[in-house]
Amino acid sequence: MVDTTAPSYTFNAPTADTYYKNGQTVTVNVTITETGSGITNGANCTPAISGTTSVTGSVLYNATSGECYGVLTIVNGGIDGNKQLTLTVADLAGNSQASSNLQIKIDNTAPSGGAVTYTDGYYTTASVAVTYTNGTDTGSGMNLSSGQLQRKEASLANGTCGSFGSFATIANDSDGSYTDTSVVTNNCYMYQYVITDNAGNTATPYASANVAKVDATAPTVLAVDSDGLTFNTATVSPRTVTVTFSENISNTPTIAVSSSAQSVNDCTDSDSTTFCFTYIIPSATASSMTVQISAAQDLATNTMVADNTHTFDVDTVLPTVTASSPQGTTTMSSPVTINVTTDIAANCRYDFQDRSYATMAYNFSTGQGTTAHTSSVALTTQGLNNIYVTCASLNGSAMSSSVRLYTTLDSVAPTYGLSSVSSSGGMSSGGVVYAKSADTVTVQFTASEAITGTPTVTIGGAAMTWSSYNGSTFTYTRALNGSETTTAIIAISGGTDATGTTATSYNDSGANAEFDFTAPSLSSAVPTTTQTSRTFTVSVDAGEAGITCKYSTNNVAFASMDGTLADMTGGAYQATASVPSDGSYTVYFACRDLAGNLGTANTSAFSVATSTPTITGVSPSGVHTSSLVTLSANTSAAASCQYNTTAFSWGNGTAMTGSSTTHTASLGNLSDATYTYYVLCRDTANNTMSNALAVTFQVNTAANFNYTQQLNLGWNNMPLPRIVLENLSSFSDGNYSVVNVLETNGGIGGSYDYLYYRNGTACSAQNGSCWLSYDPASSVNSLSVFNDWDNLPYWIHMNASDRLELQ
Repeated sequence: MVDTTAPSYTFNAPTADTYYKNGQTVTVNVTITETGSGITNGANCTPAISGTTSVTGSVLYNATSGECYGVLTIVNGGIDGNKQLTLTVADLAGNSQASSNLQIKIDNTAPSGGAVTYTDGYYTTASVAVTYTNGTDTGSGMNLSSGQLQRKEASLANGTCGSFGSFATIANDSDGSYTDTSVVTNNCYMYQYVITDNAGNTATPYASANVAKVDATAPTVLAVDSDGLTFNTATVSPRTVTVTFSENISNTPTIAVSSSAQSVNDCTDSDSTTFCFTYIIPSATASSMTVQISAAQDLATNTMVADNTHTFDVDTVLPTVTASSPQGTTTMSSPVTINVTTDIAANCRYDFQDRSYATMAYNFSTGQGTTAHTSSVALTTQGLNNIYVTCASLNGSAMSSSVRLYTTLDSVAPTYGLSSVSSSGGMSSGGVVYAKSADTVTVQFTASEAITGTPTVTIGGAAMTWSSYNGSTFTYTRALNGSETTTAIIAISGGTDATGTTATSYNDSGANAEFDFTAPSLSSAVPTTTQTSRTFTVSVDAGEAGITCKYSTNNVAFASMDGTLADMTGGAYQATASVPSDGSYTVYFACRDLAGNLGTANTSAFSVATSTPTITGVSPSGVHTSSLVTLSANTSAAASCQYNTTAFSWGNGTAMTGSSTTHTASLGNLSDATYTYYVLCRDTANNTMSNALAVTFQVNTAANFNYTQQLNLGWNNMPLPRIVLENLSSFSDGNYSVVNVLETNGGIGGSYDYLYYRNGTACSAQNGSCWLSYDPASSVNSLSVFNDWDNLPYWIHMNASDRLELQ
């Protein structure tokens, strides 16, 4: 059979001009007419859509029904507009042709241009009015039945919304307005409107950033921190009172205390639920106070209902102590009973220190909450005990200052304590005072409390005499006479305190004073022999140790002695002394014991010779007119001298007379001639001159000659030969002239010639007031030596200011 006719198509579905959008499915149902070879069951009926539109899915032939059936999904609708759908199926003979076009419409564009509107802010009723517009759709047209008003909500607290949930539909509506009466106070709401077109494209929700805050509740007072309190004197005034509201308040509320307006502030914090006022607590007041709060508005302007339900009490009436005891009593036992009476019922406390009521240590044992208060108090202090009492009203208002009760506990016998011991002449060592006979000893002591009567005091077994009492210190004295025991025990007894208790006797066992009535006995004073050094050891035996020993080369008082001896133990004392020059010395010793007894001693005179003696003057010299010649030598220190006619060593000469500083030897009758004698001297320390001194002179008994000599200041022993002075010319000595006077030859021992010398002043007359004379018979001038021997030299000692003339 030849089949050349292709199948024909009749579209049952979709309906022509139906709108579709991407992702939608299209059900295809086409009846196939095939009169020839037939079509294989399940053959593919290939769909095609014009333009850029593409589909997925398949359409298959059902041989039973004779239809092509399948579901296609539009995956790319391309440009919105009309599209042509065709099918093609082949019969068994291979004949096929496309069906005629079935027109469908593609609409992938959602509606737009709509809006939702509602008031942003607070709603004080449970109702929110919402308006909206549907917008427009240029494709398939608006599906008005799809319009939905949606809402999301969050909690509202103090003007702040919590976290919003998801939008949910509250109404299907499309007429442009809706009143939402399902809102709840203290919640936040946001709205949006959703609508689709006929192709099923849903418009982007029409939304608003506005938030509807529903607050239909007036604020209330949650707390006042003064509620139930009692303000008393212990409360710090002014007192800050804090009022807490149920929510944030937008204005400053009005607050009064018992109709007295208060100054309100925001508590200086960022919390708008709390407000504060500073309440000045009135004094001497007992009353209940009401806190009156009104006019507070929340953020939604809801105004509170006035609140007068908060109260507190003021009780600043202080108790007053109207009677108390003891006051100034003395007791010999403890405990004592203290009593206090208050003008109002009160609680009372006491302490041994002046403290505030809150910090006092002890409550009264009886009478708390009444006006009569009693307690037994154990006293712990001998003497004055202060007990301080403070009371508080039953509401806690405490007295601003305490009441002092006081009593003296005296259950112990008074005691004596030594303050000081002193002596008018002794010293103190190691805490012990030393004294000697005739010293006045003073003892001062104190008593542990006031004493009635005069205590009896002895020292060294002898009575002391009361001297004074200044309210705290007793003073007793005794002038020692040697009858006291040297162990100077101080004993005090007698005297009573205010309760009649006799004081405990005192005895120091001699620990504070010691008497010494014997002066140190000094012996073995050294040195006694010649010293060859100007620094030498001095020592003395005082017979006791631990005393003060001093020395001096001058016989002066102990206090003026300049040398101190070291204690060498065993009673010996020693020091190293120094003298400025050679000579004869005596060392004086004085030792004083601690009691002031003084012992003295001194060495015998001894010499200090440290250098070779020198000859300071010799005679005769020059021409000697007498045959009787005396050889003289003066030495710088005490010495012995020898002479010889030749140079010699010590021991080989003839001894001269004199052992001090003046030495002479009679040479006998000498003939006229020139003579030389040698003089050699040794001091008391055996220091010997290294060479003998030559003395040369001439004996000429027949000669008359002029003698001229200048007499210098400071010459000590100046020999003047017995000569006749005549026709002498004047010569100068310093600033003064020496007058020449003729000396006539004659016996001095008989008629007494006068020796005149100038006193250093100028005068013209020989008998003027400037002349001083020496009369050997009276010896009343400044000449120290005048040998009135006929035919022997005159020896003259001049003062430094004198001038000498001979007559």
